Amino acid sequence: MSRIRKILLPAWIMIMATVLLTGCFFDFPLTFEQRGWVKKIEEYYPDDSFTVVGHSIVSWGLRSPTCVSVESEEFPREDIQIYMYNGELYSNYPNFYHREAVEEYFSDLVTSYFGCDDVEIASPDNSDKPLKHVSDKKFIRKYLLHDYIAYMYYDAGHDYPSEDEIVSAFLDYLQEIETDNERGHLIHLHFCRTGVDAPYRNSDLEYQASLHDGYVYITNLKDRVDIYKHVKLKDLVD
Repeated sequence: MSRIRKILLPAWIMIMATVLLTGCFFDFPLTFEQRGWVKKIEEYYPDDSFTVVGHSIVSWGLRSPTCVSVESEEFPREDIQIYMYNGELYSNYPNFYHREAVEEYFSDLVTSYFGCDDVEIASPDNSDKPLKHVSDKKFIRKYLLHDYIAYMYYDAGHDYPSEDEIVSAFLDYLQEIETDNERGHLIHLHFCRTGVDAPYRNSDLEYQASLHDGYVYITNLKDRVDIYKHVKLKDLVD
């Protein structure tokens, strides 16, 4: 029995290696339908230029026969993927195309409520969107989730809002976006001073306002005290 195992094991390893190498380094031509997907993205975004890479490489380095990758001249470092889901084309391309508008939208929204001097938006929603050309305004209104982190910077000499003002402004802020909250459930707003050596993520954080899983939290990070917590959003907007 052990002799058979010794014979079969190398053969099994060779078969698996062949499968993996075939999946990684060899690809099959796109189907007629998939070539049509590429024509769609070219039609929707004529200002960009696309080059077909082949079927997308997914888990374990294997290629997916149902997902196509293209290179974009406008976003050369990104792996642009296109696939069909429930009869509709989806892609990650709209996220890159509208990225600047999304960051500007959130930055302006946050600044209008909290009066900070600078904003850095991190981790906005990057889920794939339907592949169709829409304006920035429509993209934000129709597809954008309120899932993001905002680092709000106050220059030296510019006082933070008081704790009462932070609570009031954050609740007003949630009231404005409450109609979208079924499509988003994670918001973190960090109040911080602009640092000298590390002006962004490693800056001195003092307050954090959060919406997570339908609950509102506002915390004084220096004193490690919640100044507003465990309030369900739906109770605030009912």
